[in-house]
Amino acid sequence: MNLTAAASLAKKILLPLAVLLLVIFLVSLIYWQFSNKNQAEVIPQQKIEQAELKNVKVKVDQFNVANLKKPNNLPKSIAVPQITKDQNFTDLSQQLAAKLGFTNKPLTLEDIAVGRKLVYQNESGYFSTFENGFSYNKFSKNQVSPQPKSTDDLKNESLNFLKGLGLNNQFSPQSKFIYFKTQGEFETIVKEPQNADRTAVNFFYEISGLKILNQVAASASFDKQNQLTGVSYYHLSLGTPTGNYPVTTFEDAVNSLQLGKGSLIEATPTYNTDSPLPQSFKNVEVDNAYLAYYLPSKDSKILQPVWVFEGKSQTADGEVQLTYAVPAIESQYYANP
Repeated sequence: MNLTAAASLAKKILLPLAVLLLVIFLVSLIYWQFSNKNQAEVIPQQKIEQAELKNVKVKVDQFNVANLKKPNNLPKSIAVPQITKDQNFTDLSQQLAAKLGFTNKPLTLEDIAVGRKLVYQNESGYFSTFENGFSYNKFSKNQVSPQPKSTDDLKNESLNFLKGLGLNNQFSPQSKFIYFKTQGEFETIVKEPQNADRTAVNFFYEISGLKILNQVAASASFDKQNQLTGVSYYHLSLGTPTGNYPVTTFEDAVNSLQLGKGSLIEATPTYNTDSPLPQSFKNVEVDNAYLAYYLPSKDSKILQPVWVFEGKSQTADGEVQLTYAVPAIESQYYANP
């Protein structure tokens, strides 16, 4: 083959190959631009009500975030679910009471926290229903030998109790165990279960892997003998989201926290759960952060997306566990920023 023939053959092979590569490049470029535009562009259907976060007024001199790590796989936008009311648990009171062995007629009482409630009581325990849930306490009669149970055993027993009542028991896998020791009229939190007089297992609702805060979905209590002594349950019904909204960046949320714009939504002294908090914390060690939803205490129509920062502070009496929240939606999307 001479040079002319070789050049002609090269043109026949390389020219179509170059065209093909150019087409692949252009298609990939268009797809990349379109994909990123879709990810970044969020058009909310409507503005949402301002976040009303519970805020315990305690001054903080410094938030230490040196050990705080940025969460992985953060979304650019987040749905804002609407809260609906599809069930009143007082309508189920007789049915639930019968399953728990209460056959007497209930008393009707008004409660500051939950409103109207129906109360049953007999020699075995106490049971009350209110609009969005119930509370059950079992009286302990005879002391029994401690039954060895793992944390999974306690979780499963709690969930099976709810299942036996025909209630939803699909919660976040991130349940929380709290161990209490009685000291006189008060309870203190202890870290080791063998030192506890009572164990509480708290369950939470979640949406797409994000936990809902300010509302324990269900809580079960076990005594020192690992016998179930009480269960509370809170129903939550959610409707169609109002839309997707841009999420504030992790860096902006941390900056808001350090500027004092975070809300202290939970503070638990480990030395005495009933002790008043100090007026200020010199230093708060922040060691965990994540996105979540916050259920406002008032009659809100939506769940509020928030950045959550967990940490602790040392006082003269001992350690205080602290949880702060910062709104996770950019301010221009609130109806009343």
